[in-house]
Amino acid sequence: MSRPDDTAGQSVRERPPRARLRRSMGLWRLVYDRQFLLYSGIGAFIYVLNVALLYLFIDILGVSTVVSSSAIIAALFILKYILYRATGFSK
Repeated sequence: MSRPDDTAGQSVRERPPRARLRRSMGLWRLVYDRQFLLYSGIGAFIYVLNVALLYLFIDILGVSTVVSSSAIIAALFILKYILYRATGFSK
């Protein structure tokens, strides 16, 4: 049974490079979407800030682990929500 397009009967290696490129670009379009980049960027920022603040409060300032981790995680959760609203990611 033949296919109606111009690559009928050709193996994957024989297809023109442009056809292979179009197939692989589907994933890249998802990754480079503005919403995905906002979500990833804010998540990375919050993660780094979380580690830095926990290190500062627990190791340097000597605040109790339970108190500092609870307060920092709650504050960063609220900050993440504010950032999502400010960037238009969440409506």
